[in-house]
Amino acid sequence: MKKVLKVTPLENYLLELWFDGGELRIFDVKPYLNLGIFQELKDSSYFNTVKITFDSIFWPNGQDFSPETLYLKSISSKSVTANNFNYSHSLQMIQEQQAQ
Repeated sequence: MKKVLKVTPLENYLLELWFDGGELRIFDVKPYLNLGIFQELKDSSYFNTVKITFDSIFWPNGQDFSPETLYLKSISSKSVTANNFNYSHSLQMIQEQQAQ
């Protein structure tokens, strides 16, 4: 099972996730924003409070995703580093992946 080691909230409801083994992936939260407890994440200030818990992520009011969901529903960013992240390119990659 993959473990999330670091999470950084990005613009447009994206999360930058560092998994064990050094893999960087981008997870799009937008598809979940109209579902039950996740609606609260529409508030960008609240969205930005995401934290690491055990091997995954959570928000203060109980929203969370399993590490499996985060890994399987995210895209790999092999050429991305924390210093040269390209938001528009990664967003395009996510949208293309979801269209498949």
